[in-house]
Order: sequence, then C-alpha cells, then structure tokens
Amino acid sequence: MWITSSAVGGREPDLGGNGRAHTLDFLTAPTIATTQTDWKRRYRAARVSLPTWARDDPDRLVYTSNASGKYEVYAWDRATNEHRQVTDRPAGTGYMVPPRLDPAGKRIYWFDDAKGNELGHFRVELFGRGGSEPILEELAPAYSARIAIASSFEIVGRSRSDEGTTIYLVRDDAAPKLVYSHPQSAAVVGISRDERLFAIAHSEHGDSRNRALRVLDLDGQKVAELWDGPGKGLEPSRWSPATGDERLIVLHERQGLKRPLIFDAATGIRMHARSSSRTTIAGEASSTGSTSRTSSSSGFRPSRAA
Repeated sequence: MWITSSAVGGREPDLGGNGRAHTLDFLTAPTIATTQTDWKRRYRAARVSLPTWARDDPDRLVYTSNASGKYEVYAWDRATNEHRQVTDRPAGTGYMVPPRLDPAGKRIYWFDDAKGNELGHFRVELFGRGGSEPILEELAPAYSARIAIASSFEIVGRSRSDEGTTIYLVRDDAAPKLVYSHPQSAAVVGISRDERLFAIAHSEHGDSRNRALRVLDLDGQKVAELWDGPGKGLEPSRWSPATGDERLIVLHERQGLKRPLIFDAATGIRMHARSSSRTTIAGEASSTGSTSRTSSSSGFRPSRAA
C-alpha cells in the first residue's frame, strides 16, 4: 500500500496515535512545479510505502519512497521527526524486497542486487548512520528467499538455480550455519517471539504455487509440519506476539477461499476460523488489558495436524 504526498496534503498523518503531526518536507520534489495543474501534480507526486515499526521501539521505522526519482529506503526517527535516506542505488532499492528493522530498532536491513537483476546479498547498517555491511558475502549472489531478524541473529534465505534454496543462521560472533537446503523453492516466514523457532513455506512436494509449512528449531531440526495436499496452498503469516506462545496464523484454501487458521507448533493442533465469529488472536489485548489465548469458543474449532 502506498501514500502520495498530494493525498495527505503535504503532511504525514500521525501513525502512532500520540497526537503528533509529522511533516514530510522531502516529498515536495523539485520536479513538481507549483505552476503545474493539480491533476499533473497528483500523478507526479512522490509515493511513500506504509512504514515498518521496530518491534520494541515504535519511534523507529523504515519505509520506501520514490521522492528522489526512484524507490529508495528511508529511516524515520519519530522521536526527533528526522527522515534519513538510507540507500541510493542506480536501480533503486526496497521495491521488490522490502527493508526490515531488528526488534530493537538499532539495525536496518535491505537487499542489494546488481542493477535490479534481483541477484544479490542482504546488507545491514546502524539506524542512525550510514556505512552498511554485506551479509553472507562469501556466498554467491542469490535471489532473496526472505529474511527474519531476531535480537542477536538473522535467518537468511537465498535461492539460486544451481543450488536450490539454502537458509542460514547468521550471528555476529560465529560462522554462518546452514539450517535448511533443498533443490525446490522455499522462503523464510518469521521467528517465534521467544526466538527458539522459525517457519518456512516450502515446495519440497514439487508445487511452488501451493506450498507447505514447516517449523524448525535453530539447529534446522523439524519441529512441526503442515500440508493440505496437492493443489492446496498454505501461507504462513505472523507468529503470536506473546512470549512462550508457539502458534502462528496460516492462510489455507480448504473451502476454495483463503481463510485463516491458527497452528500450534508445539502440539500440532490447528484451529479453523468460523466465518461468522469474531476471533481473538493470542497476545491481543482484551477489554481488561490482559492478553488472551484463543479457544474453540472464540471463533476457531480445533483439529490435529495430519
């Protein structure tokens, strides 16, 4: 989803609910003359993606914008209302592989390919200043199979026609550790809140359009698996935000439409949404301010994974 500068009247709406208005002066690109007609200015206005927050620091965000003439990555410190252009590459950055932040908001991750050919490496730099470093530089450039970022490590996915998919656990103080490898395509989905498990969507069965879900530990050992069979895909999404809760939301196609289920990696139990019921997701605040765990009475019915 994108926001144009003309759509917000030259100002960024407050995205944090704290009553502060934040100006985005850089969106008034010099190529948009004030003498141009309104409809031309709307079409030529800079575009801004919705931002991504740091999990543990809501004042630190990253987003992409084409205010410079091409899409690049920007860092936004809401505490000071400072916007910094992080990247400046000939073919642009962040449009195909969105930038990410670590949970503390201290590091920015973005994908660096060669002239937009999509073969490259992830890079990381500190939030407040430039000077990026490549991740897995010793390996050949590859397509991104996504990245999941924890407090002290990253799960980095890469894909090449001559290697298939490889996924590495990367720490600052240790050699990269291969935790997954297969000739078929796969992608990293995310890391559990306690940072013990991570999920991937894979096509080891040979159908990259209709993938299966696998949950692995940091040694690459399979913890749980979910597959709906030929012609039915699964799209793993968010892990529960509650510490110790090893469930994640998964979209399935069992009724011909994409619908959510909640999969518990610890027990193998999956809970299917009842379309007429309102659902409370694990870790979501209730009216009393506490967090709740979904039960079959909350709009999901349980079953055990095959």
